[in-house]
Amino acid sequence: MKRRGSVGLVMLLLVGGLLAIPVWLTYRAVQQEKANAALIAEVKKNDTAGVIAALKEGAAPNDRALPPDTHPFWQHLWDALRGRHRRTEEAPTALLVALMPRSDLVHGGSFLPPENPALIQALLNKGTEVNVLYQNKVSGWRDSPLILATTYNKRATIKLLLEYGPM
Repeated sequence: MKRRGSVGLVMLLLVGGLLAIPVWLTYRAVQQEKANAALIAEVKKNDTAGVIAALKEGAAPNDRALPPDTHPFWQHLWDALRGRHRRTEEAPTALLVALMPRSDLVHGGSFLPPENPALIQALLNKGTEVNVLYQNKVSGWRDSPLILATTYNKRATIKLLLEYGPM
């Protein structure tokens, strides 16, 4: 009788462990996505200290600036179990976001963020991809960080990008 109870306990622990692994992996992926979104938000604010803090928290410098994912946790878990992932190739990286014009929602149109070599240096120090390309939906051109920096005459950024070896 005692043996039967211990076998049941072992089975319960085994099933519980098997269920806990995908839940933990999904939780970790959601936390990483939140850290990456925080990095993109700090880049958009042109806040060097915030970018450095987000990178220290574990944000991935090569992650893409995706729109917010409003799915509930259970949907993330279900998608992870089925192997579904969000498409990321069409979104810009943090480095590209730092160099791209931004929409001015108050006055209309767009504006260029001021050059911030310290922010670019922080991203480069954490291994951001210098040769990444972004498909510009407005012009149809494929832009790289070096092309954007050259287009908008960001000389200190051009120097940094060349030091980190594009192409």
